[in-house]
Amino acid sequence: MKPWAKLTEVMAERSRQQARDSFEAYAQYVWPGYKPAIHHKFIITKLERVEHGELTRMMNSWPPQHGKTRTISHLFSCWFLGRHPERRVVCASYGEDRASDTGRDVLRTLRDPKHLEVFPNSQIDETAASSTRIDLLQGGGFLAVSRNGALTGRNCDLLIVDDLAHIIHEEWSEVRLFV
Repeated sequence: MKPWAKLTEVMAERSRQQARDSFEAYAQYVWPGYKPAIHHKFIITKLERVEHGELTRMMNSWPPQHGKTRTISHLFSCWFLGRHPERRVVCASYGEDRASDTGRDVLRTLRDPKHLEVFPNSQIDETAASSTRIDLLQGGGFLAVSRNGALTGRNCDLLIVDDLAHIIHEEWSEVRLFV
């Protein structure tokens, strides 16, 4: 083996190890265009505390188009499942389209060779993989539901509610119509 080939492999393994250990490194590894701003870096440290079990509840509120869904619902779900393929993640969103879009992004990332390089034990059960439900061979998985979806009888280890303000706004709008 040529000396630079060995060095290249050592550097690649170091990048994979950093992605296993750090959510920010993972996000940049699997999503090369992901450039975390200062508010992303702040929330990334909180999300890592969630993954470690040090933080059991967290609420986050950013303006629209600031990367909430990409950072939390999509990339964090994938990193969490990579580190814990036996656990279950539920992502609840305000609408069917939003839930399906997030589920598709998660499915693509979990199938991505870069994700599998970092987390080879988080393999998808292809007989149970869709845009709203992804089962892993290790027993965990991801479920994307809208506010009209059913969660009865389904457990999860991590619950993400994406765009709660949108849900509350719509619900209160409907209430006012009937008052």
